Amino acid sequence: MLRQFLIQADFILTANREGLETLSEWNICLRKGITQAFLSAVEHFNLTEGLRYTWPRFLKNEGRCSVRFWSRLRDELLQTLKGEVILQSRYGNEHFSSPDELLYIPPEFRLGGEPLVENAKTRKKHLSFHYDSDSLPELAEIGVKVMGYRGFFRELKS
Repeated sequence: MLRQFLIQADFILTANREGLETLSEWNICLRKGITQAFLSAVEHFNLTEGLRYTWPRFLKNEGRCSVRFWSRLRDELLQTLKGEVILQSRYGNEHFSSPDELLYIPPEFRLGGEPLVENAKTRKKHLSFHYDSDSLPELAEIGVKVMGYRGFFRELKS
């Protein structure tokens, strides 16, 4: 299920009121505020177990927007989320990490729903299995890596 949201703000429009003044400092400031509002929403969602695992669906890209102003919003949002402590690891319900520190373990590296190799140290670096695999492209865009054979052998060796 695709999640959508509406952005409503006092943007400065062009004279014909059909477009945005894309170079307006006011509009650029509003765009940055939208990014911060989204981050605040993510932090709120992470307090609720059901929403904790579904909010990445809001990042789904339905195609590049022809207006650079809006595509820049998405770029800024993804860049901001990369460094935030917003995703749950397998270490425990209250252990969150930044996306660029986490590794998604695909089903081919699991047995009976558990990783083939994992210890207390690597458990902190593995993305929780509660996240929907359909959100993997969006999670990858914010920095989550996917375990491959090389990563599997590295963990097996350690």
